[in-house]
Amino acid sequence: MFLSVDVGGTYTRIAISKDAKKIDKKIKYETPKKYDDGIDLLQEKIEEITGRHAPKAVSVGAASPIDYEKGILSKPPNLPNYKGHPLQKELEIRLHTKVYLENDAALGGLGESSKRKKVKILAYITLSTGIGGVRIVNGKIDYHALPFEPGHQILDPNGRFWPGCGQKGCFESLASGRAFEMTYDVKPQFCEDFRIWEEHAEVVSQGLVNVIILWAPDTLVIGGSLIKAGPKFTKPLMEKTREKLRIYKAPKIEISKMGDDNVSLGGFISLRQKLHLTFA
Repeated sequence: MFLSVDVGGTYTRIAISKDAKKIDKKIKYETPKKYDDGIDLLQEKIEEITGRHAPKAVSVGAASPIDYEKGILSKPPNLPNYKGHPLQKELEIRLHTKVYLENDAALGGLGESSKRKKVKILAYITLSTGIGGVRIVNGKIDYHALPFEPGHQILDPNGRFWPGCGQKGCFESLASGRAFEMTYDVKPQFCEDFRIWEEHAEVVSQGLVNVIILWAPDTLVIGGSLIKAGPKFTKPLMEKTREKLRIYKAPKIEISKMGDDNVSLGGFISLRQKLHLTFA
C-alpha cells in the first residue's frame, strides 16, 4: 500500500494505491492554516483511509519551494505558518514509514506526462490559488539547482506587491485564483462574465509565453482550478498565447483532463521512480 498526499493552499487530498500505479481511494478536506492543526489532521485522515496500517512509502506534494536536505517547506506562499517546520521527518515518525517531499506542481506535471508517453519535453503550469509549474523531460522531473517557480517571474515591475515572494508584479500576483478575486472582487468559481475571463486570459497568456520561451517544450499543459471555468477562459487563453508567441511556432497547448488527480498520480509515479519499482 502506497500513499500520495497533496497539501494545497486551499485543500488537502489523500490518495491510496495498492501498487502505486492507480488511485484506489481518495479523500479531500480543507487545509488548516496553522501547521500544528494541519499535521494533526493529516495524520488523522491518513489513519482513517489506511485503517491504521503503515504504508510502504508516502509521497507528499506541497505548494511551496522544497528544501530537500531539511525536508521542509521553505516558503509556502499560501500556507506561511507551515514554513520551516520539519514536515518530512515529523510525518516519518508519526506514520512509521519513508516519506518523500516534493513540490505539488512538479508532481502534477509528472502525472500529466504519464498520460502523454510520446511527449519528450513537457511544461506544466497550474493556475490555482497560486501558480506553479515544472519541466518534465523524458518522463522525469527535470534536474534543477533551484526550485521551479514560474509563478514568480515578474511581469510588471510596478505591479501589485505579493507577500508570498516579496516581489511586485509577479505572474502569481496578477494571474492566480487569489489575484483574480482581488482584481475583480469575485471568486473565480462564481464568475460568469465572459469579458472578465477574456481580460484575465490576456494577463495569463503573457506568463505562458515566457514559460514556453524559457523551457522550450514540445507540449504545454495547463491545469489547476481556474481551468474549471471552461471554454470562456481556456479558449481565449490558448488563442492569446499562440498570438503573442512570435519568435517561433507555438508548441502543442493542451488543457489538463485529469482534474485534481494529477498531483496524486504524480506522487505515485515519483514513488515508483525513487523506489525503482517496475511499471510492468
